[in-house]
Amino acid sequence: MVRVHASPLSGHPERSAAKSKGENNRSLPFDKLRASGECGRQRLPSMKLRSKFAIATALATLLPIGLLTAVSRVAVSNEYVAQFHRVFDDSESEALKQFVVMGREVEEALAHMASVSDANIGPLLVALSHGTLDQDTANQLSDVVPTVMRALDFDVLELTDEKGVVLAAGHLVGHSGQVDTELRERFRRFGSRAHLVEEPMAGSNTPVLVLESARLVETNFAGRKVRLFVCGGRRLDAHLLNRLALSARLCSPHAEARCTAHGAGEVARVVDLPSGTVAAQLVLLQRVVGLQNSLAWIGYAAISLGGVGVLFAILLSSFVAGLIARPLSELSEKARAVAQGQLEGTLPVRSRDEVGQLSAAFNDMVAHLKTARDELGRAERIAAWREMAQRIAHEIKNPLTPIQLAIETLQRAFQSPRRAEVFDDLFVDSTKAIAEEVNRLKNIVSEFSQFARLPAPRLGAVDLNELVRSTIALYAESASIECGLDDQAVAIWADRDQVVQVIINLLENARDAIATVQGGKIKIVTAREGGVVVLRIQDNGGGMNAEVRRNIFTPYFTTKKKGTGLGLAIVERIVTDHGGKISVDSEVNLSTTFTITWPIVLVSTDASK
Repeated sequence: MVRVHASPLSGHPERSAAKSKGENNRSLPFDKLRASGECGRQRLPSMKLRSKFAIATALATLLPIGLLTAVSRVAVSNEYVAQFHRVFDDSESEALKQFVVMGREVEEALAHMASVSDANIGPLLVALSHGTLDQDTANQLSDVVPTVMRALDFDVLELTDEKGVVLAAGHLVGHSGQVDTELRERFRRFGSRAHLVEEPMAGSNTPVLVLESARLVETNFAGRKVRLFVCGGRRLDAHLLNRLALSARLCSPHAEARCTAHGAGEVARVVDLPSGTVAAQLVLLQRVVGLQNSLAWIGYAAISLGGVGVLFAILLSSFVAGLIARPLSELSEKARAVAQGQLEGTLPVRSRDEVGQLSAAFNDMVAHLKTARDELGRAERIAAWREMAQRIAHEIKNPLTPIQLAIETLQRAFQSPRRAEVFDDLFVDSTKAIAEEVNRLKNIVSEFSQFARLPAPRLGAVDLNELVRSTIALYAESASIECGLDDQAVAIWADRDQVVQVIINLLENARDAIATVQGGKIKIVTAREGGVVVLRIQDNGGGMNAEVRRNIFTPYFTTKKKGTGLGLAIVERIVTDHGGKISVDSEVNLSTTFTITWPIVLVSTDASK
């Protein structure tokens, strides 16, 4: 069943005509302007002009300081880094140079010792030419070799025969008699050239890096060829590190130190040493206390300048804002008054700058608004009465046509020669039609009158559940109604008669909607949801399409053959006058639900009774 619909009362001619009596201000859209303005202010962040000036000036002060600080830190840091690299480059070159020099010294010292003419090597070769050394010679050799080692400033000195048997070792007491084949292998690989090795040392749990050289001494005695291997070298940590300007440490596979580890406040560079039998690295260390101190000083200076800048920005912004904020505050207050429809008075113009020009332009705007408001009020009143007259004429014209036709039919029948035969029958039908159309005219006039002069609500405590029960009792025989009344949906502050009118109007529409639907049913419920009381009236009468839903509260809009389209407009106006809200939710071929919320629950049901 198609139902009657209507919509908001704003812009309705009768209401505009009624409000023309002393309510011209409210007939204009200043209420909407004020509402939209307030909503806009609520959404915008609240920040005073002084705060904005302070932030802007502080940023203008801090940005250059921050940029200067960043540039200074980068420049100082780059200079220190470049200086570190130069120091590292020089130290790396010096370390490699000293490594080569130390190797040459070892080679030269060992070459001087490892010869047939040496006071210790010559007799040893003679003794070896007779075969195995006797115990006295071996003991004497063990005592002499450490002395020779110290005299050469060596940390390692070892003598072996051609079979690899250790004859004496100055760095390892008691090593004599053991076999050391590695010495011959290193000699075959490196010859007499100095090279890196790891040697076990007395007093050390791990092998020690040694720059070592080896020599082969051979001669013939009594037709027998005698060969002797002499190996000597110096520890890197005791000789090379002491020659360097920077702090350094050695890294090898068996060293305790790791090349990637360095202390806090240090910068390290790893230098690969020319390898021998073992890969070794030299870690150069450089302190960065100077860089850290300089960067810290720059940071402290930036903080100090920033603090002074912010303080200056606050003082400057307060002074400038004081000059500008006062006229702007006056302009803001005047704008709020204009938004509320108060167009009297003007804004004082104290200067000729942009703010003064803005104030003058605002005064001109208010003057134009006042003129426009008066002209618009007159135009709205004329348009409202014109529309009202057209609506009434249109609604009254429709019933007059069948009345005229009925009267003309009676006149023809009365003047007909067969009046006695047809007049009585036509009289009954025609007078019945005339009576129906006259009654329709009365209803039209009554609805227009009611819509145009709806009385102000007489508020009081009203039990919504009791009104629903008493109202639906009127429809018990004509419609299937299901109730779901919440005991918490207690009394509301409203006009009892107008609330009844709302319920009856919605029930009438719902009953019309389910009239042609099989199993049509109406459901009415009340509920208390938060701070409001809710009334819902639902029917399964087929629903409404999107176009009908959009125009449901439009005045004079109707899809019924009979009706003025003012029923729901009256409902909407009553709900609005009570501070409530009405909405509709409908789906085609399913259902329609009207929801009304009353804003405040004041008293309990018992109290209302």
